[in-house]
Amino acid sequence: MRMTLLIMLLLASASPARGVPGVDAAATPEPPTIAAASGEPAQARATFGMPEGFVVELFAAEPDVANPVAFSVDEQGRAYVCETFRQERGVTDNRGHGRVWVEADLASQSVEDRISYHRRLLGDAARDYERYDDRVRRLVDTDGDGRADRAEVFASGFNRLQDGTAAGILARRGDVSLTCIPSLYRLRDLNGDDTADGSPVEREVLSTGYGARVAYRGHDLHGLTLGPDGRIYFTIGDRGYRVEHDGGIDHDPGTGAVFRCEPDGSHLEVFARGMRNPQELAFDDLGNLFTVDNNSDAGDKARVVHLVPGAEVGWNMAFQYLDDRGPWHREKIWHTECEGQPAWCLPPIAHACSGPSGFAAYPGTGLTPHFEGRFLLADFSGGAVGSSIRSFRVKPHGGTFAVCDEEQTIRNVLATDVEVGPDGALWVSDWVHGWGGEGKGRLWRFLPRDRTAADARLVAEVRSMLAGDWGVIDDPRLVALLGHVDRRIRLEAQWELVRRAGMGHRAAAAGVLSDVLGDVLGDSAAPRLARIHAAQGLGQILRGRDDAAAAAALVAACDDSVTDVRMVAARAL
Repeated sequence: MRMTLLIMLLLASASPARGVPGVDAAATPEPPTIAAASGEPAQARATFGMPEGFVVELFAAEPDVANPVAFSVDEQGRAYVCETFRQERGVTDNRGHGRVWVEADLASQSVEDRISYHRRLLGDAARDYERYDDRVRRLVDTDGDGRADRAEVFASGFNRLQDGTAAGILARRGDVSLTCIPSLYRLRDLNGDDTADGSPVEREVLSTGYGARVAYRGHDLHGLTLGPDGRIYFTIGDRGYRVEHDGGIDHDPGTGAVFRCEPDGSHLEVFARGMRNPQELAFDDLGNLFTVDNNSDAGDKARVVHLVPGAEVGWNMAFQYLDDRGPWHREKIWHTECEGQPAWCLPPIAHACSGPSGFAAYPGTGLTPHFEGRFLLADFSGGAVGSSIRSFRVKPHGGTFAVCDEEQTIRNVLATDVEVGPDGALWVSDWVHGWGGEGKGRLWRFLPRDRTAADARLVAEVRSMLAGDWGVIDDPRLVALLGHVDRRIRLEAQWELVRRAGMGHRAAAAGVLSDVLGDVLGDSAAPRLARIHAAQGLGQILRGRDDAAAAAALVAACDDSVTDVRMVAARAL
């Protein structure tokens, strides 16, 4: 059987071009079962392990939030949470079905193929897959006491037969990007009713066709993050895709991949492929991209991967159905770099944890110096004991990186996602227990017990600036902020300068904005990170239009004496 399955996947021909439904109607979902408030959160908090000098505060718990998969805290401090109520009863898994189902799944080339065989094999039971929905909850602290006092359903009704888990979310400046197989959505509340309803203007499909197969539960469309180049990056597990866009088709039904596009969904492209289940993505200060990809439950290990454009990591969904995982083991594809690996695939830089989930980078302010340069990784194992937030740094190693300073930073929490909020706290979503979801969930904030006066002022400054109107800051101030200690401030300054350059604005006393950024990039006395952001901004300008000044500045920087500056400049061209 295993050779038959492998041949079916690798040699199956692509189906003809066809559309994938985006916002077609589904049955009205039944109300979810959500646990009542109780003393359990306080009991759980007492078991957490955390760095010395830290405290933990509860932002929200059941019944205000349940089964949280992922979350995003916007610049106003509002938390948008993906909640799922479809695990094992709408979102299925090949392990729960027999050979006929698995062979049909391996033959599937598109979302339409997947739904066709679902209807054929499930018959009337297909309606049961639409009984419950996934949704987005918005949690707001209106009185500033650190606890959500308003909870509302921002978007719901993700319960069509073709829908997967709502598993990725990114909230910024009134736009909420959401990934839920088969689509990347942009959610907006345009009429002020505190919801993004089902209309095409408030629930806009930016691209669709993700999830050609079922594979394993949790191998979803997820990982939304905003890159330093101003583009949205996101991932899919090895459920594959067949996406029509910009007059072409990206089609690979059997591997996981990383995508990127403009915030409006245009110029979609496959950034890297050949992964099993890369849950989330994180950039370092220099714009290098990393993910942590899951293992295949066959003695291999989860892998930290340094992603580069066009990378092929080596996994194929067909390997899952070979007892020894085929080339994955035989050719040591999952190993870190070693003799005997195929030259066509990118090896991981390290092995880490057992159940990688949420992933983020520390932006530079809010916590303690111990967190400088660290990545934060949620390690999900199905129970609080053994689950944690891990952290590590990377250091240069040849043409890539090596992982160092790895540790368990927060222990005994069944974390699904992690990020540093605009308040400088480390936010963590807590699934509470199990795999299917028990109608419970928490959102925790970990932070230093006592900040110095200087640290407190810096946190307040960052929080105020992130929530403010960047359009009123003058050009010289924005240029100065390119060297700010917090990466989020540096990026906002970069993006605002690029926005103004695209609108034809001119700097008050320094000429065209591309010249201003070029001056920063070419100034060897300027802060290193300011020069990095100048290079990234020039790359954005150049991506949007021909600009001789931007191109000349980047070409010149390719001969700079600083390695990091050369690297970022070359990548921006």
